[in-house]
Amino acid sequence: MPQVKVKFYASLKEKLGKDVVSLKAENVKEAIELLKDKLGENFSRWVLEKDGSLKNYYILIVNERIVDKKNLINTKLKDKDILHIFPPIAGG
Repeated sequence: MPQVKVKFYASLKEKLGKDVVSLKAENVKEAIELLKDKLGENFSRWVLEKDGSLKNYYILIVNERIVDKKNLINTKLKDKDILHIFPPIAGG
């Protein structure tokens, strides 16, 4: 099973108290499920809807490819991939 890193950015990094988590997952959907188990309620509250789906405004990128959030299970992961999770960013 591929060993991957998940990186969190901006306010999400602050809310979770982590910027990187390592885990083993075959696809992005499995990685999200493992993060839910590993990081608990804090991750679920900020990143997931009540039905367990990813909140619409988060951006997922594997290495340099934007992930289709409607098709997480088909986004396969390979060893040393990096899944980037970006929260909504506003500024002015």
